[in-house]
Amino acid sequence: MLDKIEYIDYLEYVKNIPDNYVNLAILDPPYNIGVDKWDIVEDYYNWLIKVLTETERVSVDNASLYLWGTVKNNDFLRIKLWLDSNFKLMYKNWIVWIHEVKQHRQLVDRYLHKHEDLLFYAGENNTFNVVRDNPPEFQLKMHKNKYDENFFIEHDKLPPSQQKIFKNGLQLGSPAKSWWKGPSNKSNAKKIKGFMGYKSKWVCERIISVSSNENDVVLIPFAGSGTECVSAMKLNRRFISCEKDKEMYKVAINRITQDRLKI
Repeated sequence: MLDKIEYIDYLEYVKNIPDNYVNLAILDPPYNIGVDKWDIVEDYYNWLIKVLTETERVSVDNASLYLWGTVKNNDFLRIKLWLDSNFKLMYKNWIVWIHEVKQHRQLVDRYLHKHEDLLFYAGENNTFNVVRDNPPEFQLKMHKNKYDENFFIEHDKLPPSQQKIFKNGLQLGSPAKSWWKGPSNKSNAKKIKGFMGYKSKWVCERIISVSSNENDVVLIPFAGSGTECVSAMKLNRRFISCEKDKEMYKVAINRITQDRLKI
């Protein structure tokens, strides 16, 4: 199963995964808001509970789990309450991925909805490799030509007043927050035959690099266009994955094949 995408429904696929096997699970299921034919699931709430229950079974005690969704569907809120009461993994964060878009449709009675929601759960002593958000533009201008590629300023390059405060040098930026600014789905989806469920490499790589280590097993139940699988390969993780939509399965297989050739 390792480093392969199977053409099969997840609830059938997961039967072959042993207990306590997965270090990180990234679930990007249909949102059930009807954006495409694959985005409609009957009895969505109970179906997703089955998906989460099986995912819990195959996860190690200190695993991490990320669940994508949207508050456009009230079942997503109900699922959050169910997880808090029934899941062995503990609630850590509600993350908001903000889409940066250049064009907007006109609205007359509400604010523009341009984000997706991401629930983060994990066990005790979970892997968490801290990452930092890039510094704001004003901070970069203030310290122009002083910082390295990691936005770190050595002690000797700081003004005397700051040298007294930052004796080991100054790291610009801040630890990553629970709101993430990244490329929009729409602009990136054009690269993947108009697939509206596309997640950018940036957001996939952040999740995998933060919540797993090299050679850990990453479970990707809904492969979609294969971005999480490609990101896992790039970061030297092992992945197990499936996809039941035939068209997207072909896209995902082609992507991981091409990326293996590059490696």
